Amino acid sequence: MSYVILGKTGLKVSRLGAGCWSIGGPFSNLGLAGGWDNVKEKDAKEALYLAFKMGVNIFDTADVYGLGNSERLIGWWVRKLEKEGVKRDEFVIISKVGYFFGTAPHGYYSLHMRHQLEMSLNNLKTKYLDIYFFHHYDFGPKDKYLSKAIRQMKEFKRKGLVHFIGLRGPHQFLPYRKIRKMSTEELFDRFFYLAELIDPDVISVKYNMLDRDIGDYKIDIFKWAKERDIGVVIYEPLAHGLLTNKYNPDNPPKFSDQDHRSRKFWFTREGIQIISSKLRILGEKFNCNSVKDYIHLALRFCLSRSNKSVVFVGFKNKQQVKENFSVKEVCLTKKEIEFIRKTFSDIKVKNE
Repeated sequence: MSYVILGKTGLKVSRLGAGCWSIGGPFSNLGLAGGWDNVKEKDAKEALYLAFKMGVNIFDTADVYGLGNSERLIGWWVRKLEKEGVKRDEFVIISKVGYFFGTAPHGYYSLHMRHQLEMSLNNLKTKYLDIYFFHHYDFGPKDKYLSKAIRQMKEFKRKGLVHFIGLRGPHQFLPYRKIRKMSTEELFDRFFYLAELIDPDVISVKYNMLDRDIGDYKIDIFKWAKERDIGVVIYEPLAHGLLTNKYNPDNPPKFSDQDHRSRKFWFTREGIQIISSKLRILGEKFNCNSVKDYIHLALRFCLSRSNKSVVFVGFKNKQQVKENFSVKEVCLTKKEIEFIRKTFSDIKVKNE
């Protein structure tokens, strides 16, 4: 495992990070499926422990993942490491706020943010978060809660409860109320507007072979962040598993109504057929003969985008940890990257 300094935070972190959304298990929030099926607590705990032993030292979660379950699993792991003499500053924990409303009028209501941070710290068995993210961009009608939410986050930082502030990169908010879908240009405008006000230490960027809007937009957000010494973490490098080539269009997967994949086009027979046809082309070009080979190709594509970024990859068990975190960090050539881009060039992601 190699390590980089995450922008102006000064944190030395592994280039591959542990994305802990999937271990939270199935759940629904704001009227939408938001989780993952087939997660066993024992498997998740073993996987967390193995990831750390393999050199992973940055772990990404959120209050809403499994409605606290992901954080509690990491809390178990924190206590286990503590008993083994591992110091808290030997690993980095990220959590987020905003998508779980509880009984508050809004996810960014100041009192609610304080409660959520307190609960997250309790779940995670830690006195502080290394990085605390604004999870989405909806701050209420006419940004009603924006200024107070920013002040609250900076107060967390001043008190040492949060060491650094994170902001999610351009993305579509999954609404609790009907919100017009923004164009890519509008999303970038919104992101830059908020970044100017929030002054984040770290941003998260959704980027993979299938969903490249962020990387292909006229403004290079990776370059923008580098110029400002802002750390960048990439998420969804495997596109929720679509890029692993493990799905069969003749036998499409079936998900519960609490698994977010149940509402996505790409997991239907038609969607899998489209992706599979593209992966066959890549398989021939890059000699991919197994799921592991496709995983490593997808991760190398993301690792090649910026040599200072961290790529978060999810998992549910030890086998997935072994596959995901054993990739050789050899960058793809410009010609190889262009071949991949061209292969997927006629595909436009249909939904979030």
